Amino acid sequence: MNRFGIHKSIGVSISAIYRTASMYATKELEEHKIKSNQVPYLMLISSLNNPSQEELAKKLMVDKATVARTIHHLIDCGLVSKERSETDKRVYHLSLTEKGDTLRPFFITTMTHWFDKILIDLTEDEKASLSTMLTKITNRINDIRGDNEKI
Repeated sequence: MNRFGIHKSIGVSISAIYRTASMYATKELEEHKIKSNQVPYLMLISSLNNPSQEELAKKLMVDKATVARTIHHLIDCGLVSKERSETDKRVYHLSLTEKGDTLRPFFITTMTHWFDKILIDLTEDEKASLSTMLTKITNRINDIRGDNEKI
């Protein structure tokens, strides 16, 4: 296979993984009025210590307007709260509400179940290699964007 063929194959595979994971998660999460693209926000808010919207934008590689829209929806759903920074009044810090924190295990189980289903044919070593390769690619993307923030 030539270079273009390899690149096309990788692109098609990544696209298929993203689309099918998104459809699966959206179906599983619909009772909570959450879409699959919102789960990473909730997981990052949970794992970071009261992140700002700007921090989320950097980590998720999306623009600030996208973060603002998503956070607004998550606040409306009662999953996230935001408080103005005491040191910089232009900044808001985000945290999960009690409801958001209660649903966190459900989000983790939903996504773990999905990945268990699609990775079932891989050995543990292959899963580790895949994770390492994807991390390298993501770090390269950050370098190209000038972010220099490693995951």
